[in-house]
Amino acid sequence: MRAALMWTINDFPAYAMLSGWSTKGKFACPCFNYGNNSRYLKHSRKMYYMDHRVFLPMDHPWRSNKRSSNGKTEFRPPPPFLKGTDHNLLRHNLDVMHIKKNIVDSILGTLLDISGKTKDHAKTRYDLKDMEIRKNLYPKDTEDSKRTKFANACFSMKNREKSIFCGVLKTSKLLDGSASNISRCVHLDERKVSNYKTHDAHFMLHYLLPIPIKSILPDHVAIPLIRLNSFFRCLCQKAITLEELDCVEVEIIETINQSERIFPPSFFDIMIHLPIHLANEVRLGGLVKNRWMYSTEREMGTIQIIRPQRTLSRRLHCRDTSGNRLYEFIL
Repeated sequence: MRAALMWTINDFPAYAMLSGWSTKGKFACPCFNYGNNSRYLKHSRKMYYMDHRVFLPMDHPWRSNKRSSNGKTEFRPPPPFLKGTDHNLLRHNLDVMHIKKNIVDSILGTLLDISGKTKDHAKTRYDLKDMEIRKNLYPKDTEDSKRTKFANACFSMKNREKSIFCGVLKTSKLLDGSASNISRCVHLDERKVSNYKTHDAHFMLHYLLPIPIKSILPDHVAIPLIRLNSFFRCLCQKAITLEELDCVEVEIIETINQSERIFPPSFFDIMIHLPIHLANEVRLGGLVKNRWMYSTEREMGTIQIIRPQRTLSRRLHCRDTSGNRLYEFIL
């Protein structure tokens, strides 16, 4: 009997360990590598991944729009895929579960201006000044030059709006078994959302976040975020056609390009870039529900209940599902 490894299912840091290619830095994209459009932010001290107009059709009007982007036109073709993948198109799966969790972290942290989580901080305003874009958001010194003022961005919310935003999540009534108690993660007095799990982020992204976003934020800010929610809902459904995949693949490219006009460069880390590749991975590997880590983590949780792990040794747990027996192998 012979066996072959088709692909792996893991989170993004483990992707680097299994593939041998670093998922950090300038060449973090596992599909394009050297062809991605990454830059370094001097003040934020991190890489950002923008210029997603290269994925648009060559005759798309956004390619020649200077004012709403970085002040330049964009007529480059899409970057080529990694060489040597002709016979192994899907090597390691991008885990949709963890990608959604990181995206929700960025959205909530930026909209609610959560300390340590927001992408719109003082350093990124100085990055905007270095990039010479969005002059209305440049930091300005006061007349006595003792303080620096920062203008509110179009996605900034007042304290009253933040309270309404958190109140919607706090008072939402959910069906039994659909999600955990999300209200315990919402802190009305501090106007923030924290300590939620991956499935909580999944449920909020699909069902809850569009409600306060639509009613509070301006249309040009709310529409890209709602389109992002729609993309993941369509991608994660139990059945999807190739025509639908083609539509959502075009939609996510336009959505990210719309977001580049709104959010600061530090918002666009590698996790915001990866959704561009998810539709193609569904086309190659099948439905998302068969390739994300929910089932694996649920199984490992069951195993740990049957046989808790010890602290003095590492173990590999193998479960015989037919006989429901547990075997331990000391590593």
